[in-house]
Amino acid sequence: MKIVNVHFTGFGGLADVVHGIVAAPGAEAHQWVMAYYGVVPLDPSHLAFCAQMRCKYAVFRPKRRRPWIAWLRLSRWIVSEHPDIIICHSSTAIIPSFLAARLINIPIITVEHTPNDSKSFTEWIGSFLGMILANRVVVLTDVYRKRLASILGPVYNGCKVRIIPNGIDLRIHHPSILPHFASFPLRAGMAARFSSTKLQHLLVDAVDGVSVSLDLAGDGDTLHLVMAKAASKANSQIRFNRLVPAAKMPDWFRGLDIYLHASEGETFSMSLLQAMAAGLPIIASDISGMEEILGADPLCALLVPNTLNAWHLAISTLVHDSDLRLRLGLAARKRAESLFSSEKMFSSYLTTVRDTLLNRREICTAVKST
Repeated sequence: MKIVNVHFTGFGGLADVVHGIVAAPGAEAHQWVMAYYGVVPLDPSHLAFCAQMRCKYAVFRPKRRRPWIAWLRLSRWIVSEHPDIIICHSSTAIIPSFLAARLINIPIITVEHTPNDSKSFTEWIGSFLGMILANRVVVLTDVYRKRLASILGPVYNGCKVRIIPNGIDLRIHHPSILPHFASFPLRAGMAARFSSTKLQHLLVDAVDGVSVSLDLAGDGDTLHLVMAKAASKANSQIRFNRLVPAAKMPDWFRGLDIYLHASEGETFSMSLLQAMAAGLPIIASDISGMEEILGADPLCALLVPNTLNAWHLAISTLVHDSDLRLRLGLAARKRAESLFSSEKMFSSYLTTVRDTLLNRREICTAVKST
């Protein structure tokens, strides 16, 4: 079976998802083709991945006010590849993907990766179009599905929706094989894009007075503001790692003692999965959908409200309680192994692909799920 993945040119959690599907055990039985679509240059990690996996790829970069030129090029290229199915991971590439699918009479699956609460107007248009045009729509959590249904209203078609959590390659992302002896100050870290929905600035304040250093990996619009806040702190132990290459991220996580994830909105954070796979104790924002990732029984993370006092107290608690750190870390790794492996993710996508190919001409009555 030949499958085209359409996704973003940049680096981030989306790349980890797609790479995890293509590299999972069993995926080698199929032919994978990668179409990278986005305004930013192609990240080198994509080139390295395609070379390693021997995937054919092409890059399409739309120009402002003239995106249809890139749309036509992408559609023509997909048609020339003549795949069996398209999986579109980019809401801005739904129109050209659908056009190609119609021209060669193949089905299309769209995947919702962007948090509902932080979608732009253009991304919401993509969600509406995906629900109307696609044969199947994949969402990552049930909380996300319910929120999507409430917003799309009569456009929402429950027959099309499948829930597939993200997964991670546990062969690459794993705890250190050497005994780890924590030394003070402990190392805490967060890996995420610096944006209005991510709260790295809250962590800069929260580590004040705690025996912990803070590593922040990522780039983005708010980076300079967070750096300025960190520079104003006396004797702060805050390091900005910028964009850590994808191949080095597993080691970056293994170098931490605690993982922190302060955010106002998440779909299914790959950074959290990486931290879980590394067996790290986690403190995360108590926001919608977070419990679906981290669970509550057994406890593998501390979920806290996004207030300075709550974060400061949680960090202090973990720093001074080595037994709690150990219990949380072991539970996190176990949860990753049981629920979020790349094998499970690939199996779910393959089941959805086969189901879609078998039933692509079915007509579903729009059902609003609650």
